[in-house]
Amino acid sequence: MDSGSNLSIPLYSRISFAISNSKCSSTEDESLPGGRYRLRLYFDLLLQHGPQCGLVALVNGLRMLGEDRYTVDTVFVAAKECEFTNNGEMFSPFWLADLANIVCETIQAKVIEFPSTKRLIQITNCDAEAILIPYDCEKNGEPGFHSGTKSHWCLCVGALTVSATFKGLKESATVPYNEDACEAFVFGIQGKSRYPGVWSIEALCRSNAQLRELGTVRASEELVYRLPENGVSELSGKCVLLQRRNSIIC
Repeated sequence: MDSGSNLSIPLYSRISFAISNSKCSSTEDESLPGGRYRLRLYFDLLLQHGPQCGLVALVNGLRMLGEDRYTVDTVFVAAKECEFTNNGEMFSPFWLADLANIVCETIQAKVIEFPSTKRLIQITNCDAEAILIPYDCEKNGEPGFHSGTKSHWCLCVGALTVSATFKGLKESATVPYNEDACEAFVFGIQGKSRYPGVWSIEALCRSNAQLRELGTVRASEELVYRLPENGVSELSGKCVLLQRRNSIIC
């Protein structure tokens, strides 16, 4: 498979694994399906220290949209002043969207339902948009299913579509998607790793939909978390969309 780009070996391996295990590889055609991808990892990526995954996802999202004047510390101070958080945790998508609108005048943030695969691909194709998604995070960063006890925020920094009609792996300015012929993945960045994961959109959607509980481990920690009235379930099925105010929405 010709990568057609300077992908790191670990990322190339993850992409190859996703392609070889995609639904498209189970066709009667014995040849391996191909992929088209776009990766928007062209900014200085920040990592989290403590329970800051939502704040880090937000600052990285702002940086991806060209707003590199913000730090996690300055955003944390604003979140504390607004009483959205105690320690950096963000258990409400509405608080996270409000925080984005407060700290950055050039960005419009709003809470949306988890988008369709087609719409999510459109967002990753658009330089004026970014999306932050809560999900249950496995130890390797992959989407998991723990009823919200491992809830975590990620930023989508690109997409990969796999199809039996594609030949090889190629970088594309706009990732094509045909719901009848393609399986789709996103490149997800979360605050505990500098390296993007290659995640099935279907799995990410299911993980996002089952966020319900804080969990006994978190509840027994010394930290006191700031929770919305609906608790962790306020994250379920929701995402935060960031859009540049001065751009035509894609």
